[in-house]
Amino acid sequence: MNLIYTLEKEKEQLESIFLSGPTYRTYNMPENAASWRDEAIKHLTYLNFQGNVYIPEYRDNKQPEDWTYSRQLDWEISNLNKATIILVWIPRELTYLPAFTTNIEFGEFLHSGRLIAGGPDDAVKNEYIRERCIRKGIGWFNNLKTLCELAVNNITVKTKPVPKVWFTSDTHFGEDRTRELSKRPFSSVSDMDWELIKRWNMKVSDIDTVDHLGDFGNPDMLKYLKCKELILVPGNYDKPEVLEQLSKDSRVHIGKRSGIKETNLLAPIGLYMMHEPIGMKECDNATWFYLFGHVHKLSMIKKQALNVGVDCHNFAPVSLEEVKFYINAVWNHYDENVFYGGKE
Repeated sequence: MNLIYTLEKEKEQLESIFLSGPTYRTYNMPENAASWRDEAIKHLTYLNFQGNVYIPEYRDNKQPEDWTYSRQLDWEISNLNKATIILVWIPRELTYLPAFTTNIEFGEFLHSGRLIAGGPDDAVKNEYIRERCIRKGIGWFNNLKTLCELAVNNITVKTKPVPKVWFTSDTHFGEDRTRELSKRPFSSVSDMDWELIKRWNMKVSDIDTVDHLGDFGNPDMLKYLKCKELILVPGNYDKPEVLEQLSKDSRVHIGKRSGIKETNLLAPIGLYMMHEPIGMKECDNATWFYLFGHVHKLSMIKKQALNVGVDCHNFAPVSLEEVKFYINAVWNHYDENVFYGGKE
Protein backbone atom coordinates (compact mmCIF):
# COMPACT_ATOMS: atom_id res chain seq x y z
CA MET A 1 0.00 0.00 0.00
CA ASN A 2 1.38 3.39 -1.02
CA LEU A 3 0.58 6.35 1.24
CA ILE A 4 0.61 9.61 -0.70
CA TYR A 5 0.44 12.75 1.43
CA THR A 6 -0.15 16.38 0.44
CA LEU A 7 1.82 17.48 -2.66
CA GLU A 8 3.41 14.02 -3.04
CA LYS A 9 3.11 12.15 -6.35
CA GLU A 10 2.34 8.49 -6.81
CA LYS A 11 5.12 6.32 -8.23
CA GLU A 12 2.70 4.33 -10.36
CA GLN A 13 -0.94 4.44 -11.38
CA LEU A 14 -2.84 1.92 -9.25
CA GLU A 15 -6.36 1.48 -7.93
CA SER A 16 -6.74 4.14 -5.27
CA ILE A 17 -8.69 5.47 -2.31
CA PHE A 18 -8.91 9.16 -1.42
CA LEU A 19 -9.51 9.70 2.31
CA SER A 20 -11.83 12.72 2.29
CA GLY A 21 -12.99 14.37 5.50
CA PRO A 22 -12.14 17.01 8.08
CA THR A 23 -8.50 17.55 8.99
CA TYR A 24 -6.84 18.88 12.13
CA ARG A 25 -4.13 21.45 11.51
CA THR A 26 -1.18 21.70 13.84
CA TYR A 27 -2.26 25.12 15.03
CA ASN A 28 -5.68 23.98 16.17
CA MET A 29 -5.11 20.35 17.11
CA PRO A 30 -6.31 19.60 20.66
CA GLU A 31 -3.97 17.80 23.02
CA ASN A 32 -3.71 14.04 22.42
CA ALA A 33 -5.83 14.31 19.26
CA ALA A 34 -5.08 11.95 16.38
CA SER A 35 -6.14 12.01 12.76
CA TRP A 36 -8.97 9.63 11.89
CA ARG A 37 -6.94 8.77 8.79
CA ASP A 38 -4.39 6.94 10.99
CA GLU A 39 -7.13 4.52 11.99
CA ALA A 40 -8.26 4.17 8.37
CA ILE A 41 -4.71 3.29 7.31
CA LYS A 42 -4.57 0.56 9.97
CA HIS A 43 -7.80 -0.94 8.65
CA LEU A 44 -6.61 -0.78 5.03
CA THR A 45 -3.30 -2.39 6.03
CA TYR A 46 -5.17 -5.22 7.76
CA LEU A 47 -7.30 -5.67 4.63
CA ASN A 48 -4.06 -5.97 2.60
CA PHE A 49 -5.01 -3.18 0.23
CA GLN A 50 -2.31 -2.94 -2.45
CA GLY A 51 -3.15 0.36 -4.13
CA ASN A 52 -2.56 4.08 -3.58
CA VAL A 53 -4.07 5.96 -0.65
CA TYR A 54 -4.32 9.74 -1.03
CA ILE A 55 -4.06 11.53 2.32
CA PRO A 56 -4.70 15.31 2.27
CA GLU A 57 -2.49 15.92 5.32
CA TYR A 58 1.17 16.79 5.85
CA ARG A 59 3.47 13.80 6.19
CA ASP A 60 4.68 13.68 9.83
CA ASN A 61 2.73 16.91 10.40
CA LYS A 62 5.45 18.86 8.55
CA GLN A 63 4.31 21.32 5.93
CA PRO A 64 6.15 20.78 2.61
CA GLU A 65 8.63 23.53 1.81
CA ASP A 66 6.95 24.32 -1.51
CA TRP A 67 3.46 24.28 -0.03
CA THR A 68 0.97 26.97 -0.97
CA TYR A 69 -2.77 26.95 -0.57
CA SER A 70 -3.20 26.90 -4.33
CA ARG A 71 -0.91 23.87 -4.71
CA GLN A 72 -2.78 22.07 -1.94
CA LEU A 73 -6.03 22.70 -3.77
CA ASP A 74 -4.61 21.54 -7.11
CA TRP A 75 -3.29 18.35 -5.51
CA GLU A 76 -6.62 17.55 -3.89
CA ILE A 77 -8.71 18.22 -7.01
CA SER A 78 -6.40 16.16 -9.21
CA ASN A 79 -6.41 13.14 -6.91
CA LEU A 80 -10.11 13.33 -6.12
CA ASN A 81 -10.77 13.13 -9.85
CA LYS A 82 -8.48 10.15 -10.41
CA ALA A 83 -9.29 8.11 -7.26
CA THR A 84 -11.10 4.82 -7.76
CA ILE A 85 -13.01 5.31 -4.50
CA ILE A 86 -13.60 8.49 -2.50
CA LEU A 87 -14.02 7.46 1.13
CA VAL A 88 -15.71 10.27 3.07
CA TRP A 89 -15.56 10.00 6.88
CA ILE A 90 -17.05 12.91 8.82
CA PRO A 91 -16.32 12.92 12.57
CA ARG A 92 -17.66 16.48 12.65
CA GLU A 93 -16.95 18.56 15.77
CA LEU A 94 -17.71 22.24 15.41
CA THR A 95 -14.68 23.63 17.27
CA TYR A 96 -11.82 21.67 15.73
CA LEU A 97 -13.35 19.70 12.83
CA PRO A 98 -16.18 21.75 11.27
CA ALA A 99 -15.73 19.94 7.90
CA PHE A 100 -16.72 22.88 5.72
CA THR A 101 -14.46 21.74 2.86
CA THR A 102 -15.76 18.19 3.23
CA ASN A 103 -19.30 19.44 2.59
CA ILE A 104 -18.18 20.82 -0.77
CA GLU A 105 -16.28 17.67 -1.75
CA PHE A 106 -19.27 15.52 -0.81
CA GLY A 107 -21.65 17.56 -2.97
CA GLU A 108 -19.25 17.61 -5.90
CA PHE A 109 -18.77 13.83 -6.00
CA LEU A 110 -22.11 12.53 -4.69
CA HIS A 111 -23.19 11.51 -8.18
CA SER A 112 -19.79 10.23 -9.33
CA GLY A 113 -20.47 6.56 -8.58
CA ARG A 114 -17.18 6.48 -6.65
CA LEU A 115 -18.21 7.93 -3.28
CA ILE A 116 -18.92 6.06 -0.03
CA ALA A 117 -19.58 7.89 3.22
CA GLY A 118 -20.16 7.69 6.94
CA GLY A 119 -19.48 9.19 10.33
CA PRO A 120 -19.70 8.33 14.02
CA ASP A 121 -23.11 8.51 15.67
CA ASP A 122 -22.01 11.35 17.96
CA ALA A 123 -20.83 13.59 15.11
CA VAL A 124 -22.95 16.72 14.74
CA LYS A 125 -24.79 18.17 11.73
CA ASN A 126 -24.43 15.12 9.50
CA GLU A 127 -28.18 14.56 9.16
CA TYR A 128 -28.51 16.14 5.73
CA ILE A 129 -25.49 14.34 4.26
CA ARG A 130 -26.61 11.04 5.75
CA GLU A 131 -30.09 11.46 4.24
CA ARG A 132 -28.67 12.33 0.82
CA CYS A 133 -26.51 9.19 0.90
CA ILE A 134 -29.46 7.00 1.82
CA ARG A 135 -31.65 8.51 -0.91
CA LYS A 136 -28.85 8.08 -3.44
CA GLY A 137 -28.63 4.40 -2.48
CA ILE A 138 -24.99 4.46 -1.42
CA GLY A 139 -25.75 4.03 2.27
CA TRP A 140 -24.30 5.66 5.36
CA PHE A 141 -21.98 3.83 7.76
CA ASN A 142 -21.22 4.65 11.39
CA ASN A 143 -18.12 2.46 11.61
CA LEU A 144 -14.84 3.41 9.91
CA LYS A 145 -13.69 -0.21 9.72
CA THR A 146 -16.84 -1.15 7.82
CA LEU A 147 -16.37 1.80 5.48
CA CYS A 148 -12.78 0.73 4.71
CA GLU A 149 -13.96 -2.82 4.01
CA LEU A 150 -16.60 -1.46 1.65
CA ALA A 151 -13.98 0.64 -0.17
CA VAL A 152 -11.69 -2.34 -0.75
CA ASN A 153 -14.60 -4.58 -1.81
CA ASN A 154 -15.86 -1.95 -4.26
CA ILE A 155 -12.40 -1.67 -5.80
CA THR A 156 -12.26 -5.45 -6.20
CA VAL A 157 -15.55 -5.34 -8.10
CA LYS A 158 -14.50 -2.34 -10.22
CA THR A 159 -11.23 -4.01 -11.28
CA LYS A 160 -13.02 -7.10 -12.61
CA PRO A 161 -15.24 -5.73 -15.41
CA VAL A 162 -18.10 -7.92 -16.57
CA PRO A 163 -18.97 -8.02 -20.30
CA LYS A 164 -22.35 -6.52 -21.11
CA VAL A 165 -24.83 -6.94 -23.96
CA TRP A 166 -26.30 -3.93 -25.76
CA PHE A 167 -28.96 -3.48 -28.44
CA THR A 168 -29.39 -0.71 -30.98
CA SER A 169 -30.69 -0.01 -34.47
CA ASP A 170 -30.98 2.61 -37.23
CA THR A 171 -27.83 4.59 -36.57
CA HIS A 172 -27.77 5.58 -40.28
CA PHE A 173 -24.23 6.95 -40.02
CA GLY A 174 -23.49 9.45 -42.77
CA GLU A 175 -27.09 9.67 -44.01
CA ASP A 176 -28.28 13.26 -44.00
CA ARG A 177 -31.69 12.21 -45.33
CA THR A 178 -32.32 10.30 -42.10
CA ARG A 179 -31.22 13.29 -40.03
CA GLU A 180 -33.78 15.49 -41.78
CA LEU A 181 -36.73 13.08 -42.07
CA SER A 182 -36.41 11.83 -38.48
CA LYS A 183 -35.89 15.40 -37.26
CA ARG A 184 -32.78 14.45 -35.35
CA PRO A 185 -31.55 17.43 -33.29
CA PHE A 186 -28.18 17.85 -35.00
CA SER A 187 -27.03 20.75 -37.12
CA SER A 188 -25.27 18.57 -39.70
CA VAL A 189 -24.72 14.93 -40.58
CA SER A 190 -21.18 15.21 -39.23
CA ASP A 191 -22.49 16.45 -35.88
CA MET A 192 -24.97 13.55 -35.86
CA ASP A 193 -22.29 10.95 -36.56
CA TRP A 194 -19.89 12.13 -33.88
CA GLU A 195 -22.63 12.51 -31.29
CA LEU A 196 -23.83 8.96 -31.99
CA ILE A 197 -20.26 7.71 -31.65
CA LYS A 198 -19.76 9.62 -28.39
CA ARG A 199 -22.98 8.32 -26.84
CA TRP A 200 -22.21 4.76 -27.96
CA ASN A 201 -18.72 4.84 -26.46
CA MET A 202 -19.94 6.39 -23.19
CA LYS A 203 -21.89 3.17 -22.60
CA VAL A 204 -20.21 0.35 -24.51
CA SER A 205 -16.76 -0.97 -23.54
CA ASP A 206 -14.18 -2.96 -25.48
CA ILE A 207 -15.34 -6.22 -23.85
CA ASP A 208 -19.05 -5.83 -24.69
CA THR A 209 -21.32 -7.28 -27.38
CA VAL A 210 -23.66 -5.08 -29.41
CA ASP A 211 -26.65 -6.46 -31.33
CA HIS A 212 -27.34 -3.95 -34.11
CA LEU A 213 -30.75 -4.54 -35.70
CA GLY A 214 -30.06 -2.93 -39.03
CA ASP A 215 -29.46 0.24 -41.05
CA PHE A 216 -25.94 0.82 -39.79
CA GLY A 217 -25.03 3.45 -42.37
CA ASN A 218 -21.52 4.50 -43.38
CA PRO A 219 -19.21 1.55 -42.54
CA ASP A 220 -16.25 3.92 -42.15
CA MET A 221 -17.67 4.91 -38.74
CA LEU A 222 -17.25 1.37 -37.40
CA LYS A 223 -13.58 1.89 -36.54
CA TYR A 224 -14.51 4.57 -34.02
CA LEU A 225 -16.96 2.38 -32.07
CA LYS A 226 -16.11 0.32 -28.99
CA CYS A 227 -17.17 -3.32 -28.71
CA LYS A 228 -15.72 -6.82 -28.69
CA GLU A 229 -18.38 -8.17 -31.02
CA LEU A 230 -20.99 -6.49 -33.22
CA ILE A 231 -23.78 -8.73 -34.48
CA LEU A 232 -25.68 -7.06 -37.31
CA VAL A 233 -29.16 -8.11 -38.39
CA PRO A 234 -29.25 -6.43 -41.82
CA GLY A 235 -31.78 -3.68 -42.42
CA ASN A 236 -33.34 -2.52 -45.66
CA TYR A 237 -30.61 0.13 -46.12
CA ASP A 238 -27.71 -2.29 -45.48
CA LYS A 239 -26.75 -2.94 -49.10
CA PRO A 240 -24.43 -5.84 -50.06
CA GLU A 241 -21.44 -3.53 -50.53
CA VAL A 242 -21.99 -2.07 -47.03
CA LEU A 243 -22.23 -5.54 -45.47
CA GLU A 244 -19.10 -6.61 -47.31
CA GLN A 245 -17.12 -3.67 -45.97
CA LEU A 246 -18.43 -4.14 -42.42
CA SER A 247 -17.50 -7.84 -42.55
CA LYS A 248 -13.84 -6.94 -43.04
CA ASP A 249 -13.74 -5.99 -39.35
CA SER A 250 -13.13 -9.18 -37.34
CA ARG A 251 -15.56 -8.01 -34.65
CA VAL A 252 -18.54 -8.04 -36.99
CA HIS A 253 -20.86 -10.98 -37.61
CA ILE A 254 -23.70 -10.54 -40.08
CA GLY A 255 -27.15 -11.97 -39.42
CA LYS A 256 -26.09 -14.42 -36.71
CA ARG A 257 -28.94 -13.45 -34.41
CA SER A 258 -31.81 -12.94 -36.82
CA GLY A 259 -34.88 -15.07 -36.17
CA ILE A 260 -35.85 -16.84 -32.97
CA LYS A 261 -33.00 -17.39 -30.59
CA GLU A 262 -33.07 -19.23 -27.29
CA THR A 263 -31.02 -17.35 -24.75
CA ASN A 264 -29.93 -17.91 -21.18
CA LEU A 265 -29.59 -14.16 -20.68
CA LEU A 266 -33.30 -13.82 -19.95
CA ALA A 267 -34.10 -17.45 -19.19
CA PRO A 268 -36.66 -18.78 -19.81
CA ILE A 269 -37.40 -15.86 -22.15
CA GLY A 270 -36.23 -15.98 -25.77
CA LEU A 271 -35.55 -12.91 -27.86
CA TYR A 272 -36.65 -12.58 -31.45
CA MET A 273 -34.50 -9.91 -33.05
CA MET A 274 -35.59 -8.34 -36.32
CA HIS A 275 -35.18 -5.16 -38.29
CA GLU A 276 -38.77 -4.58 -39.40
CA PRO A 277 -41.52 -5.21 -36.80
CA ILE A 278 -43.58 -7.58 -38.93
CA GLY A 279 -44.75 -11.12 -38.36
CA MET A 280 -44.72 -10.85 -34.58
CA LYS A 281 -46.90 -13.41 -32.85
CA GLU A 282 -48.46 -12.90 -29.45
CA CYS A 283 -47.51 -15.50 -26.90
CA ASP A 284 -49.89 -15.98 -23.99
CA ASN A 285 -47.35 -17.70 -21.78
CA ALA A 286 -44.90 -14.80 -22.09
CA THR A 287 -41.84 -16.74 -23.16
CA TRP A 288 -40.90 -14.69 -26.22
CA PHE A 289 -40.12 -11.02 -26.64
CA TYR A 290 -39.30 -9.12 -29.82
CA LEU A 291 -36.69 -6.41 -30.38
CA PHE A 292 -36.95 -4.35 -33.55
CA GLY A 293 -35.94 -1.14 -35.32
CA HIS A 294 -36.84 0.36 -38.72
CA VAL A 295 -39.68 2.67 -37.64
CA HIS A 296 -37.42 5.15 -35.82
CA LYS A 297 -39.50 7.05 -33.23
CA LEU A 298 -42.94 6.28 -34.69
CA SER A 299 -43.48 3.40 -32.28
CA MET A 300 -41.42 2.43 -29.25
CA ILE A 301 -43.59 -0.11 -27.37
CA LYS A 302 -45.70 -2.93 -28.71
CA LYS A 303 -47.57 -5.55 -26.73
CA GLN A 304 -44.69 -7.97 -26.85
CA ALA A 305 -41.89 -5.90 -28.32
CA LEU A 306 -39.48 -3.01 -27.89
CA ASN A 307 -37.99 -0.65 -30.46
CA VAL A 308 -34.25 -0.43 -29.68
CA GLY A 309 -33.54 2.19 -32.36
CA VAL A 310 -31.45 5.19 -31.40
CA ASP A 311 -34.30 7.64 -32.02
CA CYS A 312 -36.21 6.12 -29.08
CA HIS A 313 -33.29 5.92 -26.65
CA ASN A 314 -31.50 9.25 -26.61
CA PHE A 315 -29.34 8.21 -29.58
CA ALA A 316 -27.51 5.49 -27.64
CA PRO A 317 -27.58 1.68 -27.31
CA VAL A 318 -29.92 -0.02 -24.84
CA SER A 319 -28.48 -2.40 -22.25
CA LEU A 320 -29.79 -5.87 -21.51
CA GLU A 321 -30.80 -4.57 -18.08
CA GLU A 322 -32.93 -1.89 -19.73
CA VAL A 323 -34.54 -4.49 -21.99
CA LYS A 324 -35.43 -6.51 -18.89
CA PHE A 325 -36.99 -3.39 -17.39
CA TYR A 326 -39.21 -2.92 -20.45
CA ILE A 327 -40.14 -6.61 -20.57
CA ASN A 328 -41.34 -6.40 -16.99
CA ALA A 329 -43.19 -3.15 -17.71
CA VAL A 330 -44.90 -4.44 -20.86
CA TRP A 331 -46.02 -7.72 -19.36
CA ASN A 332 -46.83 -6.67 -15.83
CA HIS A 333 -47.61 -2.95 -15.66
CA TYR A 334 -48.69 -1.36 -18.95
CA ASP A 335 -52.44 -1.44 -19.57
CA GLU A 336 -54.37 -1.53 -22.86
CA ASN A 337 -54.14 2.26 -23.22
CA VAL A 338 -50.43 1.93 -24.02
CA PHE A 339 -51.03 -0.38 -26.98
CA TYR A 340 -54.46 0.50 -28.35
CA GLY A 341 -55.14 4.07 -27.22
CA GLY A 342 -57.82 3.16 -24.71
CA LYS A 343 -61.41 2.05 -25.05
CA GLU A 344 -64.50 4.17 -25.69
